[in-house]
Amino acid sequence: MIEQIEERTNMEKELHRRGLLGIARECAHAHCVKLEEMFSERRYGPIVHARHLMCAVLRARGMSYPSIGRVMLLDHTTVMQAVKKVTEDDVLSIERSIDRTSFAEAIMMTRY
Repeated sequence: MIEQIEERTNMEKELHRRGLLGIARECAHAHCVKLEEMFSERRYGPIVHARHLMCAVLRARGMSYPSIGRVMLLDHTTVMQAVKKVTEDDVLSIERSIDRTSFAEAIMMTRY
């Protein structure tokens, strides 16, 4: 149990360090899955869709397939296939959601 908590904390720290924690959270939230499930080996439908969506969002932001693969713990060819499966509307929806979340967080930070 303690190892799982440490692993989750390390994963979140790494995503935060790379500036990807907000994207990962929004993609997980959009498919009602936990953040740590996105980086597991499980192949449950919503988890896979959340992973694919994150790959597509990162690609839309200009990341290369190999660098996305390193972040997502996937092979770059798997990332290429994932990006093909996600529609542009899905990516735009998540981008808007991320922008709203960032805006709300910025407002909260200035108030307190």
